[in-house]
Amino acid sequence: MSLSIQVVERGAYRFCCPEADVIDEVCTADLYRISEIPHGDVLAVDVGANAGAFAVRVAVERGACVLACEPHPEIFRCLLQNLVGNEVSGNVTAVR
Repeated sequence: MSLSIQVVERGAYRFCCPEADVIDEVCTADLYRISEIPHGDVLAVDVGANAGAFAVRVAVERGACVLACEPHPEIFRCLLQNLVGNEVSGNVTAVR
């Protein structure tokens, strides 16, 4: 079954994703408390990365390197697109 993919913009970020509420949790509600992650020399591991909102924000806002893991093939394609589109593919390694 194919997922319905949509484009969601939140602030300076743009994501293709199957569920906007996941993006909202990370970008609007900040349920992951990204501001509390130290700046700089940090490795973050994002298991179940979905469309990559956490990975993108941590790479941009905290300067972290991120390992983003997403097993679903269609969502993984969105993740890759979002890393390039948000210009963080140099800081984030995506694995399926």
